[in-house]
Amino acid sequence: MKALTRLTVAWVGAFCIALTLAGAQESPAPAEQASANSTNPSIGPGDLVFVDVYRRPELSTTTQVDPNGGIQVPYIGNVSIGGLSEPEASARISAALKAILKNPRVTVSRRAPTMGGGYRTTEMKTELVPLQNANAESLSTALQGMTSEGGNVSFDPDTNTLILTDTPAAMQNMMSVVARLDQMRSQLSQVRIEAKIAEVKVGAMKELGIRWFVQGDEANGGYYPMPNQDFGISGLKGSSASPINNESLGEAGTSNASSIGRQFLNGAKFDRRLNVPVQIPKVGQMFFGLMNSNVDLGVLLDALVANNEAELLANPNILTVNHKPAEISMVDEVPYTEFGTEANGRSNFSVQFLDLGIKMAVTPHVYRDDQGAYVKLDFEPEVSYPAGQSQGVPIRSVRKYKGESNVRDGQTLVVGGIYRNDLRDNVQKVPGLGSIPVLGNVFKHTEKARIQTELMVFLTPTVHETPETVTWDRMLDVTKNSQMVGPNLLQQQTKAEKRRD
Repeated sequence: MKALTRLTVAWVGAFCIALTLAGAQESPAPAEQASANSTNPSIGPGDLVFVDVYRRPELSTTTQVDPNGGIQVPYIGNVSIGGLSEPEASARISAALKAILKNPRVTVSRRAPTMGGGYRTTEMKTELVPLQNANAESLSTALQGMTSEGGNVSFDPDTNTLILTDTPAAMQNMMSVVARLDQMRSQLSQVRIEAKIAEVKVGAMKELGIRWFVQGDEANGGYYPMPNQDFGISGLKGSSASPINNESLGEAGTSNASSIGRQFLNGAKFDRRLNVPVQIPKVGQMFFGLMNSNVDLGVLLDALVANNEAELLANPNILTVNHKPAEISMVDEVPYTEFGTEANGRSNFSVQFLDLGIKMAVTPHVYRDDQGAYVKLDFEPEVSYPAGQSQGVPIRSVRKYKGESNVRDGQTLVVGGIYRNDLRDNVQKVPGLGSIPVLGNVFKHTEKARIQTELMVFLTPTVHETPETVTWDRMLDVTKNSQMVGPNLLQQQTKAEKRRD
């Protein structure tokens, strides 16, 4: 009996030792499980998650997962995301939102765990920031890189309001940036662009005093190279993707040094060349130039018009904001009939319209250097004329090109190179006597002559730092003088064709 008892005790002791050893071997399991949980991206009860619905701030929310693994999504209700990874949870919520949205874009992110093992419970807050000057859409793009994890920036275009969702610290930082950018926007320059569009006889171009920038030799011509050209006319040099790039002049006798796009002709280097004889660019060659500062363009054009050397087609003025495009459009809508055949063989027709005239798109970019403000003008003029018919459909002849140039505040940029040949009445008369009614016919002579004219566009930008600096009385005077003083292009073409007959 004692032997049996000793055997039982020994067996029980061995069993206990075995259990102890087994427990010791299994003791690391919780640590391993904790490690696995730390790397497991699945979402569990108690997790704080942020649900971001792209451009839908009313649906975005920060919430805690309930014990059953669900969260409350606005307008949807409870959605179970327990045990899912963040991408899987995003997909599930996105599928639920398809009941009210067409293509919802959802991003689910968890709050980072703290050192205590839980999750950061700093509440996200949402602020509405109405903007006085800046554009909410462009500003929201600039703020995207400033949000913390789970933060979001959206906007309401109708009220020009930013919608910021983030932690208080990140929110304070963004609010500071928004206030500064909104104030800077209020100081954004306005640019008034005066455009004169005129047809000038080729021989009269010498009187304009323009420094031309064309493809050629500076030493022999007194005009300067245009490195790249981007014109909508075949046969010209340059690719369709390379805009005009200005070059800064080197010293006399040296080659021109290429610049980075903001250099322009000014100062002593430019002034030394004002006395160089002006050479007229070759016919058919596109070019642009700058008016000499001592030339009064308005007076000069008036004199040319009075002598039948030029015809002012239009003198519009536009006011735009820095970096914003503006467009001048003076076109005639010419109707024509277009015939067709239906499936059943019946003929039908419709009235279509063709735009003919002048269009000018221009975008100013104001910069400053040690000599003051200057404007980089992106310009794209287009002129279209009627050119006969083909099977009853009118043919439109289009001349257009685009480029960019830097000019000083108040300086005039000249764009030319579009030529026409018209058969017109050339009147030669004795000055003064030839203008006398009836009797003046004795002192003048009229003959048919083929006149070559060039369409020239004069652009003069004026920078206004703030709206208060715009002199409205002056603007009214300018606007009053900005009237069509010549017939439209279609009438010109029609009269020219009649004269040819």
